[in-house]
Amino acid sequence: MIKCTECGRDISDQASTCPACGIQLKEIAVETTKPVTIELTSKKWKVIKLFAWPAVILGFLWYISGMQQPVPPTSSGVGAMFLFFGIIGLIVAKLGAWWTNK
Repeated sequence: MIKCTECGRDISDQASTCPACGIQLKEIAVETTKPVTIELTSKKWKVIKLFAWPAVILGFLWYISGMQQPVPPTSSGVGAMFLFFGIIGLIVAKLGAWWTNK
């Protein structure tokens, strides 16, 4: 069953015309088969991911480079902080996108 675009009544998809208003089914089929694009995730969550992934990668590299020295400098702590907040950002973005799309 499909809806008639003229009168809004349900009609069979095998009918050639709408029994109520007489519109041709081919006209309805053309109008209803247009693809519809739906963006499920808002840009806000994508921007958070855009900043979180580089923070995770940069923090991981910074942390590893600081740990290779005999006495770990404070830069290792900064790398761990970037890694931590990057992971938190990814979790928040994933939960936010899930929450708005459920």
